[in-house]
Amino acid sequence: ALPIAETGLNQKNRDFLSKFLDVTKSQLLFSSGAIMVEGISEALLMPVFGEMLGKNLEKHGVEVVNIGGVSFEHFAKLYYGDEQEKRLPSKCAIITDNDKGAIDASAFVDSTLGINETESKLIYDQLEEDEVINKKLKRVSILYHQDMIDSISDEPVAKYRDHIKDILSRKAQTNSAMAETLEVLESGNLKICLTVERTLELELFMQSEHNAEVIEKVYFTGMHPRTLFDPNLSLQERGKHFMDKLTSNSDKSDFSYNLATYLEDNISDEKGIFKIPAHIEDSIDWVC
Repeated sequence: ALPIAETGLNQKNRDFLSKFLDVTKSQLLFSSGAIMVEGISEALLMPVFGEMLGKNLEKHGVEVVNIGGVSFEHFAKLYYGDEQEKRLPSKCAIITDNDKGAIDASAFVDSTLGINETESKLIYDQLEEDEVINKKLKRVSILYHQDMIDSISDEPVAKYRDHIKDILSRKAQTNSAMAETLEVLESGNLKICLTVERTLELELFMQSEHNAEVIEKVYFTGMHPRTLFDPNLSLQERGKHFMDKLTSNSDKSDFSYNLATYLEDNISDEKGIFKIPAHIEDSIDWVC
């Protein structure tokens, strides 16, 4: 057994874990391995992904733990570090979104250029109107490219084009603070697995044309048959359309359940064809 006093947990970590680790979730302390995920959507999909990769998570004694948010740091400290006696002996993989592209109304403030909070907000509002920034998610659009800024002739965007392009390009490539914190903690028995795209759903969609067709079949044909989608658009445009609908309908969990069910029912046909993202495969390989 690993005494809590000998871990790298501070008092805040201990208080959090004592509240979180109920009878069910405390099983991770006795498992052969653990995969921690942000929510129910990821938790629903992990077992079938394991099956498709030829690794039954239950038979390997791996617990999939739904953190219900992004409080991963408290759990990470149970597994990280180079001192074997101060960490759990089993391996843990934390799967989380990189959440790139987060941006707020003050992002364009620049005293050198004379852009104050008020003018930055005007720029931000204009970019929302032109769908350069996703209004609901408060993130740079997944379709963003610099030509979008060149096509805006209204002030103040036109006046500060180069500055705006620079800010948007950097924001679009910057991971969230939580993702960066977790990456620093990766060591010992802890592996951090970040999405390449911003979320797991988008990552799954963008893996291949086949993945996109399966997801469109599950989501649009199966769940929302009255919602139109254009299969002739580019993969990226279709991915944006899917994510916009998924966000506006607030049915990520239902989608994940239906996708997991479809893959389970068609596993012999989809195995090796439906492409599982590399970070998911890495996490399963790590704990099994």
